[in-house]
Amino acid sequence: MPQSHYYLNSSCQDVWGIDPAISFGVGASLVNSYATALLALTRKAAIEEGDTVLVTGAAGRLGLAVVDLAANVYRCKVIGVCATEDKSTLVRDRGAWATVTYGKQDLAAQVKKVTGGKGVSIIIDSVGGELFKEVIKWLSRNYFNRLSTIVH
Repeated sequence: MPQSHYYLNSSCQDVWGIDPAISFGVGASLVNSYATALLALTRKAAIEEGDTVLVTGAAGRLGLAVVDLAANVYRCKVIGVCATEDKSTLVRDRGAWATVTYGKQDLAAQVKKVTGGKGVSIIIDSVGGELFKEVIKWLSRNYFNRLSTIVH
């Protein structure tokens, strides 16, 4: 049976080493999550230093990448939307300025309280469904300027 050979021509900027303790599958998914997060923040939301960014699904793989980039690379205030306190702790440890929970209290009221009534500059939504329906209502209240939805 003939063997297949694959070749890749790429610049060194586009190639990352994977720690031997990380499986190829996990390493590949990290790159995918961070690339998607970066595109959502830069090309879709036009992020700038100092923005306040609300991230739905903040404790998921993609959400954590968004939190990490927005907080630690772009130096933004990040508010993570989480379902539990354990997830909120994880998101704050990744760099979020604050977290809010959905399903227990009015999300808009929580965001308004955390931001001192200013709202947010950007919403990055990777959850959709009822949560998306809730945050899209904020547009008419001027709670945010830019929205980027991520379907994965």
